[in-house]
Amino acid sequence: MDRFVKPFGYWLAVGWGSGLLKPAPGTWGSLAGALVFWGLLSLSEGLTWALLFLGTVFGAWICRIGGERLGEVDHGSIVWDEIIAMGWLLAVIELNYELNWMNVALALLLFRVFDIFKPFPIDRVDAWHTPWGVMLDDLLAFAYAVICFFSLMYLIS
Repeated sequence: MDRFVKPFGYWLAVGWGSGLLKPAPGTWGSLAGALVFWGLLSLSEGLTWALLFLGTVFGAWICRIGGERLGEVDHGSIVWDEIIAMGWLLAVIELNYELNWMNVALALLLFRVFDIFKPFPIDRVDAWHTPWGVMLDDLLAFAYAVICFFSLMYLIS
């Protein structure tokens, strides 16, 4: 069983290979997450929410497998955290707005800004250097991004 589970976990951790792309693997992983969840949301909202829940619950485990294989807890190629955070971001946005290319691009840009610059308390969580820290810093970046997205939409409407 372990011969299947660990390679599968690693494959998820590196975002189906998107995290292995250079430069900026986090951006490639975020883009992969945006494309996957934009597509999933158009097919089935229920399936999307279920996958987001499972992807979050098992996220630290997936990131831990990636970290063990890559030799670093928060290796840049681990992008499962970006993928799940982008999924949450698009799913929450889709509750109130159409997911067109402009809204998806704005969501991606906002998320990357907060994921890269790590304002408080994202910086503190990122410093944990644990699999849960890997996941939680991106979930906080999602929270900042969704607040900014809705604020911008309010201001321009």
